Amino acid sequence: MDATRLGPLSVTVAAGEVGAVTAVVHGDAAFVMIPKSRPPETREIVGALASAVLAAAIRPAPPDPRCSEPLLALAEAVADAGSFALTALPPSLRPVRDWLELKDATAALDEMVGQMLTAETRWHERRAGLARVASAGGASPRLGAAAALVVEAFGDAARARRRPFDLLVAWREGSGKGYPPMPRVLRSALAKPLEAGLPKAKERAERDEVARDALARLVAHGGFALTEIPPTTHLSLRLEAAARLRATGGTGLCAWLAQGELPAVRTGCRPEGEEGGLVFARPRDDGFEVVARGPAGDEAPLLLWPRWLLFPVVRPALGELWFIDAEGVWRLPLDGHAAPRLAAPGGFRHLAPAPDNSGAVTARWPGGDVVVIGEHGVRSLGIDGRGGIAWLDRDLVVASNGETLSLASLQGEVRTAVFALPCCRALAATPGGLLAAVTAPCPAGLARVALPERTATPVLELRDGPLGVTPLAGGGVAYGNADGLFLWRGGAAPQRVGSGLTPGPG
Repeated sequence: MDATRLGPLSVTVAAGEVGAVTAVVHGDAAFVMIPKSRPPETREIVGALASAVLAAAIRPAPPDPRCSEPLLALAEAVADAGSFALTALPPSLRPVRDWLELKDATAALDEMVGQMLTAETRWHERRAGLARVASAGGASPRLGAAAALVVEAFGDAARARRRPFDLLVAWREGSGKGYPPMPRVLRSALAKPLEAGLPKAKERAERDEVARDALARLVAHGGFALTEIPPTTHLSLRLEAAARLRATGGTGLCAWLAQGELPAVRTGCRPEGEEGGLVFARPRDDGFEVVARGPAGDEAPLLLWPRWLLFPVVRPALGELWFIDAEGVWRLPLDGHAAPRLAAPGGFRHLAPAPDNSGAVTARWPGGDVVVIGEHGVRSLGIDGRGGIAWLDRDLVVASNGETLSLASLQGEVRTAVFALPCCRALAATPGGLLAAVTAPCPAGLARVALPERTATPVLELRDGPLGVTPLAGGGVAYGNADGLFLWRGGAAPQRVGSGLTPGPG
């Protein structure tokens, strides 16, 4: 297997009711599920884990000005399918050319290329077929082995995935030197690579769809300028482009977005009409995203970030988004006029914006020390907030260390352990009072806390404890846990609205 990642990998193995070993990797963590019914061989676990590492490492190839989008997608599918097949092969079956019959490889490649480059088949069908071939286990064993032979002859699987058109050029020049014969359809396509696989000129809608996919590749790869994305581009793609540009700062972002209709969610580009929503974190293949959700249920990506992030909050008065990642607490302007700024370096959890927009409180991690982040730096409040933080007033903060609640004022007054509240993992100040998220080993759910009476009354039982709770503008709360992102307005059952973590005010 080629080197696709650096750094250690934390692996968790569990047994379950599955027929075969499966694995998934995100960031530096891996989860492997093995069958309860039989002990798998070590090679099965290693093979599943290797494929999962590769799947997590694969990214869309960048646009290539030398060829059309259909031809690039075909090359990408061959590179990815070959990489997965090589990763799954035991050492005894390498090199592939020692056991694979060339006629079998040629037949498999001829069939795939003929189906994927013909303009007679609609582009969305070809695109779906190529995506399937490029996924782990998506290619047939015969096609996977044939693609593996091509990638093996190229000699650098990682480069083949980064520059798949180079793979096709090398294959054309190297047929007979370890490569299988190149299909005639593909050799003809390489004679006019910018036209290969494109729908006929009269099929305007089909051609527009190919152009949108080429733009989507440009946006997914990053490093583009606003001028490369026409204002007539589909709204979903423009919003994703804006979300990616906010991660680096994109001057003129709002003027560009405003050239088309915007959804009723937070964009930071309108003076009004964006209130009452929420934001939440969600993992992606290439990092994490912050998603903005409007009061009517519209959703749009607000930020695409290359690392994990949690606890996003929008500061409308500042026109900023704040969040926490592995490097610390970040703040960035929603209109993209400047790059994100690290407001407080270090490890943190929980983030509660001050009611007067003067700053925010957060808890150092793993120690728990609650600090105020303001214009003049970071200042400790002297209480532990590992189990959650909330503002009770303009200058009064309540925090949980996971077992007890403590109070601190901005003037330096502190009252520790004022109330026992075991298993607390998040706090939220709502119009109805303080709400606590409780998790295992206590009964999981939400509890209403009355500080004067020193009581906590369960109001909602859950299978899994919430990770993050925030009040909704129209009443009720939003929370995220392993089961998804939920809205709960009291009385009725919670409504699942998707997947997401640590919702915050948006």
